[in-house]
Amino acid sequence: MPFGLIDETRSPSNRFLTFMIRYSWVIAFCILPFFVCGQITRNYFPAAITDTVTAEMALALKQKLERDKAGVNEPKAQVNTFLKSLYEKQYEYLAKSINDDLFIVDDELTDYLQYVLDKIYEANPQLPAEAKVYAMRSSVPNAVSFGEGTLGFTLALLSRLENEDQIAFVLCHEIAHYHLNHDATDLAHLARLNYDKDLKRKIDEARKNQYGQYTKMMEIFTGMGFSLTRHSRHHEFEADSLGLVFFSATAYDRHAPVRVMEILDSVDVPQHEPRIDFKKYFDFKDYPFKSAWAQYEKSTTWHASIKEDDSLRTHPDCKKRILAMERQMPFLKSPSSRHEPGTAFHDFRIRSDFELVHSQFHFKQYGKALFRSLLLAEQYPENIYLQAIISESLFHLYQYQRSHELGKVLQLPDPRFADNYDRFLTFIHKLRLTELAFITYNYTVSRPEVCFDDEEFLYAVWLSSTLDISQLDDQKVKEEYMQKFPRGRYTKRMTFPKPK
Repeated sequence: MPFGLIDETRSPSNRFLTFMIRYSWVIAFCILPFFVCGQITRNYFPAAITDTVTAEMALALKQKLERDKAGVNEPKAQVNTFLKSLYEKQYEYLAKSINDDLFIVDDELTDYLQYVLDKIYEANPQLPAEAKVYAMRSSVPNAVSFGEGTLGFTLALLSRLENEDQIAFVLCHEIAHYHLNHDATDLAHLARLNYDKDLKRKIDEARKNQYGQYTKMMEIFTGMGFSLTRHSRHHEFEADSLGLVFFSATAYDRHAPVRVMEILDSVDVPQHEPRIDFKKYFDFKDYPFKSAWAQYEKSTTWHASIKEDDSLRTHPDCKKRILAMERQMPFLKSPSSRHEPGTAFHDFRIRSDFELVHSQFHFKQYGKALFRSLLLAEQYPENIYLQAIISESLFHLYQYQRSHELGKVLQLPDPRFADNYDRFLTFIHKLRLTELAFITYNYTVSRPEVCFDDEEFLYAVWLSSTLDISQLDDQKVKEEYMQKFPRGRYTKRMTFPKPK
């Protein structure tokens, strides 16, 4: 379920191992902040892309699927069969999500989220610690329970939250969905409706009407008291309520749940962003910035297809959820201790911003990756990774514009977008193909010398060297790359012409 928008053995060796694992977290979170801050100022090394489900994950998912199918016990045989097929589809969807690179499996971001989840389970020993959480590559601020014990926590949501306490409540909400068996309830409900004779008869009659089919369909569902949205919203209130109980057993700040709802209530409002000064980045001695590029006037034409597939719009009004929480809170127990906030959350939130850039670039959303990179460059102007991604994004935008496919990787300006993003889109779309090539090339070759010793950036240099207007020899750049990184990850990609 979307969030809203989210037996140890008694042997001495195992007790010692458990102690060391827990103690290692303390060590890691004491040392890591200093390392992360210093590292990100100079460079960034993104999480690895996991192309397939790991053997361990595949086995666990398969075992859970078989248990779920074995537990199906509907009165009608055809409903039983259909419900089992729904469980199989659920398994296939989750496996596909992992194979489509949406999950960050082996990385500190996921480790951190699991660390918070483990603390929640430790404070609620009555719960079997079955759920596992993963960071997810998504620009939608959301969290989701996939129903079989896998939780997803999007980078965009992690980027929006303010502290670990708020992460903890989101996770409490999601494990409430899981332990309340909401997903199984929804699937069973759907399976029964699929074979409901009375519902089928009414739908068939409505379809025979030449006019007003939609209205009659809505009357049928309203009359039966059924609505997928309303059904989901009811579960959200239940998950909030039980999630609060789980949360109250922890040492986290009691103000966090309400604050989470306030943040989600404003999730469609863009975060404060500095206006990008395009001349600051794209004014060069050999290719001066043209003032006409920066001229901006908001369009009145809607171009974007605004999709809300898993957004928070389908969930209960956050203000109503806040009122329900406030009515419940006086009856919850007070914590026996207080969580002491550290700097770990701050550093992981920064990492989530960088991983969003990495994710958008990986999914060929080159316009969004360039925009987000320029925003982060305001805070981290010396970061080599950002300079590499800016160069590579510009190059790919050039390639797609040259093949008349720019719309695949760059949105059109739209008055519904925030001014900063709309201004950025207007700027890029104003550039002619040759102008974009010169900007790409001059930006790349004018970077500080230290950048040219970095693998990601040197690959960006090679890409720029293949431009028609380039004064660099692409073969010599490739040779330099091979000399510095003989086992580099881009070795096989260095062919000409460069494929998209």
